[in-house]
Amino acid sequence: MVIDGDDTSNRMRAGAGTNFAEVGRIPPGGEFLVLEGPECNQNFAWFRVDYDGLIGWTAEGEAVRYWLEVINPDGEVPTATPGAAECIATADGVINLRRGPGTNFNAAGQSAPGQQFVVVGFAENASGFTWYQFDNEFWGREDVVDLRGDCTGLPRVR
Repeated sequence: MVIDGDDTSNRMRAGAGTNFAEVGRIPPGGEFLVLEGPECNQNFAWFRVDYDGLIGWTAEGEAVRYWLEVINPDGEVPTATPGAAECIATADGVINLRRGPGTNFNAAGQSAPGQQFVVVGFAENASGFTWYQFDNEFWGREDVVDLRGDCTGLPRVR
């Protein structure tokens, strides 16, 4: 959903970048379906979306402000249900998801506050941080997630 706060609509583009033609706009409060993404380009995370039958790419936000808010059809933030032997990471707030265990890896997008992920492994980087790999193949750093469930037997994956 486009955040309803400053009466600014979100541009939809023919491709994932500001150099692509504008194909439409999503008004504040407008809800859409994410078809693919994120795709990182020009310091933005882009999502291919369907807004009332119009298909295009829209940016998530900028460094200090987000234009989109994650919702599910039932209005809930996505959560994971822990199984018998699963480790669950809960985002402390909006966190940057990475394509590898460190800030030197490309951003893969961002989580919603409270979003949960199943943890499938961990790695320690040269900076001394532990990074957790989620079942969606993205990574989150130890100081921005809370762990619960059975996290004792996680494999070191890098």
